Amino acid sequence: MTKHTFEEKLDIVSHVIKGTPILWLSRERRISKDMILEWVRKYNLHGESGLRKQANIKSTSDFKEEVVRLIIEKGVPLRQVVL
Repeated sequence: MTKHTFEEKLDIVSHVIKGTPILWLSRERRISKDMILEWVRKYNLHGESGLRKQANIKSTSDFKEEVVRLIIEKGVPLRQVVL
């Protein structure tokens, strides 16, 4: 599995935002279109910070409780909570 830098991800996402077809970028950069779509999704949700590598967090009981609270009380979608 190839590691992609923050700068590379940001460059590709900026090309998508400017209208470059994802399929073309995928072929040109040899990156799966699904990966590019994931980067765009993360960028749309969280801005540049969504493209940075996230540290692995150990789930404490307090953390799990907070996740459940966000989902139930605030209606936050699970996919947003786990980012």
